[in-house]
Amino acid sequence: MADSLKGQLLELLNRIAVALETIASRLEPSGAAETAHEKLQRPPAPRIDPARPASPPPVVMENRPLDTSHPLVAFLAKRKISIKALPQADEGDEVLNRLAQQIGSRYASVKKLLDAIKWSLRHDKPIHLFLKNERQEVVSHICQVASMLHEIAFLTRYRYERSPKCLLRAEPSRFPGAINFFTGGWLERYLKNEVLAALSWSRPGKPVHILQGVQVTLPNGDDGELDLLVASEEDIYWFEVKSGDYQQYVQKYARLSSLLGLGPSRSIMVLADLSRTTASAIASLFKMTVVSIADVSPFLEAIFREAADAQTIAVPAAPPVAASPAAPPSPGTPAAESV
Repeated sequence: MADSLKGQLLELLNRIAVALETIASRLEPSGAAETAHEKLQRPPAPRIDPARPASPPPVVMENRPLDTSHPLVAFLAKRKISIKALPQADEGDEVLNRLAQQIGSRYASVKKLLDAIKWSLRHDKPIHLFLKNERQEVVSHICQVASMLHEIAFLTRYRYERSPKCLLRAEPSRFPGAINFFTGGWLERYLKNEVLAALSWSRPGKPVHILQGVQVTLPNGDDGELDLLVASEEDIYWFEVKSGDYQQYVQKYARLSSLLGLGPSRSIMVLADLSRTTASAIASLFKMTVVSIADVSPFLEAIFREAADAQTIAVPAAPPVAASPAAPPSPGTPAAESV
């Protein structure tokens, strides 16, 4: 008898859970029904600040033939750093940029999915991600990103089983481009998006030169790679990103920072998983400014605005000196001629 009542109770709870999911789906705005393909085909919604006037986007100069007149090439050459190779533009770049924006802007929600993907790649096992205890918003964000990844075959298999299991099953692709994206490529793309967004209002319409993922040869002959170099007007910024362990790179980045000579304020490391307290503590080790992904947007807007304001402050002209009335010439003395 007790087993029968228990079974009826479980069935009733299951029906309630399904009914609640149905109600929630009907209460979602119409845009929530947008497919993963449609999300990837549209650009991410810009951050809107009503107090900020609309600005023309920066004029981005990227992947052009490079010569010594290019400001970033000249900058590196002065430091005896030569460029070995630049990444080639790919037709899928725009799609991956939009996907990276979705991940970066919702990183706190989708971190569990990214961690599961990296675990799967390391152990060569499928993903079984239980989401029963997560908030509905987190589950929605994870499923949206997983669906987008499946749409472009970065997940070869994806399925989400609703309540009562709340289980996400997936398997990541071993395609080199997919692995690169999962292990940090998404963060590089997200950072570039945020840099351009910040420059679009701090320096509207100004030319911006970018070198991303450039392979270089250092003065001692060692090979290296610079994640992102940005030149805007007279300012140059160096960015490095890490979505995982950063401890092994402390010595490397400290040496690069000294070599580039930009100073900590324009040598910036963006880390995916980092608290503000830890960022402050390790900044001196890197000789760089260290920022977490959660703080990167306001940080970029602040440093670009500060630099732009500093350039527009005119040095006040010296006040005119009042001319003293000339003394009348003494008798027999010739008047001075104007030159």
